[in-house]
Amino acid sequence: MYIANRAYSGLGKFGATYKHRQIVDLAFKNE
Repeated sequence: MYIANRAYSGLGKFGATYKHRQIVDLAFKNE
């Protein structure tokens, strides 16, 4: 269970980073 929790937490961080990068890309394209 502990390992599953850590994997899920890591996935959440990765997803947030990926979304953030997409937003930054869009912002730069709109400039």
